[in-house]
Amino acid sequence: MRDKGAVVAYSNKKNLLVILKTCEGAEKLLSKEGEREFANFVRELVERVENPLEVLDHYTAVKRLFKELKSKLGIEKAGVLIYDIENSYPLSDEEGLERLVNLIESETIWEKPVLAYSRCLEDTPILRIYDLDKEEVYEPLAV
Repeated sequence: MRDKGAVVAYSNKKNLLVILKTCEGAEKLLSKEGEREFANFVRELVERVENPLEVLDHYTAVKRLFKELKSKLGIEKAGVLIYDIENSYPLSDEEGLERLVNLIESETIWEKPVLAYSRCLEDTPILRIYDLDKEEVYEPLAV
């Protein structure tokens, strides 16, 4: 049973990267309910913004959605980090996923979030990556 872990969703079209990390109950992120709730969280976020900086205009709503997500999954020690891919680290289609994994694992990308709200400050392994543009899911070991 995993305690720590992170799930990542990104869209090159929206230049948006969302990292949900938890320092407790990481297996809940990989459950059917966890996948569904994370997908709903990201979908609501993506529908509200045209560009990543608009996330700041919706801070209260994002914080509320995050609290609802934590409550539904039964986790407290968690965090959400939202990035502007284009301004932080542009990703081309060819190198997108591989470069993204390398940046996250090396924690290079962690330095420049548009919005960060976290009670989980520890390093966490990436458990799953969702490509919102291609509607594909990747496991880090398969990358």
